[in-house]
Amino acid sequence: MKFLTKNGNCLKKLLLDQIQTTAQRILPSVANYTTELYPYTSALYKKNFKPHPVKSRQEITHDYVYTGDERLPTLSERLKDFKDPIDSVRVNIGRNVTLTNAVKKQTNEIKEKIEKNKSDRKLEIDSSELKIKAPLDEITKQEKLFSGFKYIQSIADHYNINKDLFEQAYFVPTIDLQVNYESDNKSFPIYYGNKMTAQLTEKKPLVKWEDLSGEGDKTTSKNYHTLLFLNMDGNFNNSRNQVLLWFMSNIKSGDLSSGKELMEYVQPFPMRGTGWHRCVYLLFEHDSPVEFDLKRNISNENNFSKRDFKCSDFVLKHQKDITPVGLSFFQTTWDMSVKKVFHDYLNTKEPIYEFDFETKFIPLLEKYPRDQPPFNWYLQDYMDKKDMNEVVMKDYLKELSPFESYPEPAKYPLIDLGRHKRHKWYKYEIINQRKRRLQYNIIPHKYASPFDKLKDFAQNLPYQQKQ
Repeated sequence: MKFLTKNGNCLKKLLLDQIQTTAQRILPSVANYTTELYPYTSALYKKNFKPHPVKSRQEITHDYVYTGDERLPTLSERLKDFKDPIDSVRVNIGRNVTLTNAVKKQTNEIKEKIEKNKSDRKLEIDSSELKIKAPLDEITKQEKLFSGFKYIQSIADHYNINKDLFEQAYFVPTIDLQVNYESDNKSFPIYYGNKMTAQLTEKKPLVKWEDLSGEGDKTTSKNYHTLLFLNMDGNFNNSRNQVLLWFMSNIKSGDLSSGKELMEYVQPFPMRGTGWHRCVYLLFEHDSPVEFDLKRNISNENNFSKRDFKCSDFVLKHQKDITPVGLSFFQTTWDMSVKKVFHDYLNTKEPIYEFDFETKFIPLLEKYPRDQPPFNWYLQDYMDKKDMNEVVMKDYLKELSPFESYPEPAKYPLIDLGRHKRHKWYKYEIINQRKRRLQYNIIPHKYASPFDKLKDFAQNLPYQQKQ
């Protein structure tokens, strides 16, 4: 101890040698860069740091943003995407209607009704006994009138309805457009983005509208309306265009039978594998009858090509005559009724789309991986799929007997998981096995509950013990 305290340099040298030997054993690259007492500096960390491989697209969920192949764009790429700020200004092509007079009139009617109801003794008794039914139709009309239909515009902007229909234009609806489909004596109304099956839209809907502002009158002969029904995501020839499903022009006094049907009605036909499609009802208003020409110079025009439609060009061509005033839309996806449309109406084979995933990126196998998922997931990535299926099927065949029938699927397959203490990774493997997920989806039948054995045991007992 005296020697070490007298010679401080020797103590420092011994400490440096000890740190260097431990660094070579634990982290060999540290000794090559520095021999300081504190080797974990920022510069050293940057030299030794290896970026962790990003997830593949196959592993990404909808809530995860894929940033694996992001890079800074070049100047030429940025110039291609450059847009003039003047072109990005949105133009209102709708009807400029101030709803102040209608709102004042409606508020005065509400105040008068409130004062009248205060003196109604019977109404007071019915309200205390919860016998009064609220008029929902009247409440929705008041809500649309007081909000000025602006929330409908915000919903349409959220679903990119205005952008895909009119590009740099938009409109605020001023007419309450009501569309109802009927099936099996039931009514299915269209709101603003609700989901419906394609089978419910096989027949023509009941369409009516009402001008809540009070400035337009559909009963007069001056106002004409044109109704369009479009599928915004169903054109597989040109993704920028829409599919025209129905076209009714020059509707007088709100009576659909008085209009001219330029394109017969057909139900939406979203292709299998393309997800949910936006189907839009658009209502235009004009003062006098307008002649619309939908003919195209196509030599071999079929039932699908004649329904190829671009709404922005249509509005630009007739912008002096028509004005959009009503909007209603829903979402639909593929079902068995779509196959009938392709075979019977379009006379073509039904296309099927599938998402082409990229190959999963698998880094080099490490003995002690950093920030990796549980070890069973990590090892499965480096295991051959045939070997994995062989292990799964061998475990499955151990539970089977050639002299017994297949067990029926359990109603509650995970009811006994919490009774025993297990590791999380093992519990997750049991859940996947019983639900037939991931590598266990090759097993032909579902999980059999352990209570089935108890039932068989109880059936073999005498009657008194069974009681």
